[in-house]
Amino acid sequence: MGRVPDAYRKSVPTPESTAGFIFGSAKKMAVGIWIVEREVAIPFVVPEVKAGITEVSISDSSIHGFLQDFTKEEMLERLQEPKLRAQRYSRLDHPMWGVFVTAKSANEQMALENRHGSGI
Repeated sequence: MGRVPDAYRKSVPTPESTAGFIFGSAKKMAVGIWIVEREVAIPFVVPEVKAGITEVSISDSSIHGFLQDFTKEEMLERLQEPKLRAQRYSRLDHPMWGVFVTAKSANEQMALENRHGSGI
């Protein structure tokens, strides 16, 4: 019997690979999860997002892009404060944030299973 091609070998999914598959980017998922972990009424700025995300390396420009995407979908509100240089955002009540809550839970479960060697 011949060797099984690498493309057909079963690999153990990781939170990062699954995030890329579902969200197009593990970074976008990380930003979304960071946002849902905050209180709805507390505004935030890009440096806070960057400081709060440790699982992936992410640039300020990527964070700005993701925040703009969420704002276009009316998941975030961009706060206009002329006296402040930094752009502030506030999370709006939107049903799609539930996707990130579920993703966080799934990530935690996958990480736990991968640590214990059971895979999915």
